[in-house]
Amino acid sequence: GGRDAWCQVFEATDDAGWCRARAGGLTRTLVAGPGHLLDLVEFEAEAECWMDLPWHFNGAIVIESPGRWESVEWSEPFTAGAERFVPESPDAIAIRVGRPGVAALSARLLAPGAELLRIIAPGLPGGREQQPFLLLRSFGQTARWATVIDIAPAGSQRSVTALALG
Repeated sequence: GGRDAWCQVFEATDDAGWCRARAGGLTRTLVAGPGHLLDLVEFEAEAECWMDLPWHFNGAIVIESPGRWESVEWSEPFTAGAERFVPESPDAIAIRVGRPGVAALSARLLAPGAELLRIIAPGLPGGREQQPFLLLRSFGQTARWATVIDIAPAGSQRSVTALALG
């Protein structure tokens, strides 16, 4: 385990940095700058398989994109209440995460061919509360997903308003 995982490249400056790592058919690129984190996940497998990318945000998760939630079958241990988000458009899904006394965090998920699930599971270590988390999931041989986490104030010149894969 781990013999096929390595950091391909990285660079850091005073106000930004980036790295790209590989593990088998998975490549993950992270780019951090003032107020933002870009996460690009690229996956290529020899045979079809499940690909899951969990997002455990610590706060109240609100999906701001138009759409609806529908119940789904889910039988993984320690989880309950699984729902699938059915967006009204193929655009990136906008998310806001809030906690009392802390500035809101926003995120945009763009994952063509994937479904977004919301599942209840145990929360932070040492805590007793169940918390929802988000899971991007697809079945296939390839995937290319992008996420931007934005801590810039909403409506500011630095806030992210769109996300596209080129």
